[in-house]
Amino acid sequence: MAEDCTAYERAALLGAIEHWEAGRQPARQQLTFNRFEFTLDAEQGTVLLEDVLDATDLGSEVFSLEELRSALGAAPSA
Repeated sequence: MAEDCTAYERAALLGAIEHWEAGRQPARQQLTFNRFEFTLDAEQGTVLLEDVLDATDLGSEVFSLEELRSALGAAPSA
């Protein structure tokens, strides 16, 4: 993801991470890009990544906020 994200997408995702960590509402944020949708759910503590072109089980993945941060090449939270 570090290579595939545009600067705009990376900034939007990092902003959503910041929003999550600050505890601001809404606790569930959804970001939609050309092919991928991200749902960051602070209440569940999960990030859902969905490939809108793949409706199979292989088209989505659930992972942690730290995994998203790492994939974006961002520093871990303090």
